[in-house]
Amino acid sequence: MLKKIFVALTTCALFAGLAAQQGEIQSVAGAKKPVQFGLFVDTYYASSILLPASRDRQYLTQIARDREFNINLAHIEAVVDQDRVRGRLALQYGTSVNANYQYETTTERYSNQLSVRNLQEAYAGYRLFDKLWLDAGIFFGHIGFESWISHNNWNYSRALNLDNVPYYATGARLSYEPTPALTLQLHVLNGWQTITSTNRDKSFGTQVSYEFSKQFKVVHNAFAGNVAPDDSTTQYRFYSNLILQYTPLTVLQFAMSADVGAQKNAADNGYRQWYTGAVYARYLFAPQFATAVRLEYFIDRDQVMIATGTENGFQTGGVTANFDFMPEDAYRLRFEYRNFFSKNSVYRYGDGLRPQEHIVTLAASLKL
Repeated sequence: MLKKIFVALTTCALFAGLAAQQGEIQSVAGAKKPVQFGLFVDTYYASSILLPASRDRQYLTQIARDREFNINLAHIEAVVDQDRVRGRLALQYGTSVNANYQYETTTERYSNQLSVRNLQEAYAGYRLFDKLWLDAGIFFGHIGFESWISHNNWNYSRALNLDNVPYYATGARLSYEPTPALTLQLHVLNGWQTITSTNRDKSFGTQVSYEFSKQFKVVHNAFAGNVAPDDSTTQYRFYSNLILQYTPLTVLQFAMSADVGAQKNAADNGYRQWYTGAVYARYLFAPQFATAVRLEYFIDRDQVMIATGTENGFQTGGVTANFDFMPEDAYRLRFEYRNFFSKNSVYRYGDGLRPQEHIVTLAASLKL
């Protein structure tokens, strides 16, 4: 017994010595740590001014629960960012996860449908040539101005158009940076916000990002692919997203997002369209304080993305106002007010349907 303990202690000491020696070599060489670890916690309390018929909020995947303290999103991550290789593995939890991954279902036994919702990103990348990267796995969707990670977004909860484009994607992407101002991407994907494929076709995405100057940037994102299951008539979906960003001053920022989508109708082979747009403004009136406003409108008369069963479909505008307290880079305390106004009465309350919704949110996030 003593011999086994001695051998075990000697082995541990040997590995510890080798690890320390390796650490010293890296420190002397000034090399990066091979893996960087991080965590993120985003917690909130959101309340509709009226009493909704359900605590599950309508039409939104963020602040998804009403009058309930909860976790919007929490994750732990391991990131690799080296000269030739890169990647990220992030495990997640939260009400936004439940809302976004609710359609990851299939009757096939060997899919990952029971575990994929807890994978925020899991990809591996390799630099094929100078400035050309190949990534493969699960990664964030490329469409839209706002990120799934709320911490650095101008508004706390995401716009309607962001809740109706992919937050995540599965497949492979090529990223090329021919100049410091220009970045190009090509994506080959399982589908529209899909890990567990519903058909055997593959979808395609592109991104072109160009910085005219430090003040002005233009980004165009696109998607094309079949979104119907194998046992249904093919329904191609095409989507275009244009983003303009303007920063006249360090403390003042503006942005605009304009989107249009079209999807083939299985009944008559025609195409149904929807349109959406948002305008943003953010002002940092002190190093620790910021305010932001967002105006948006979503037009889906044919109810391609949002089914309401009403005469005019989902035609809804919104105003979002934020006040942020940022005492540290890692911490945000945020107050947000959102007002939605629809052409038809599409919001369900305990006393019936109404055309308006008012939501007040208090949120805090920590990002390390």
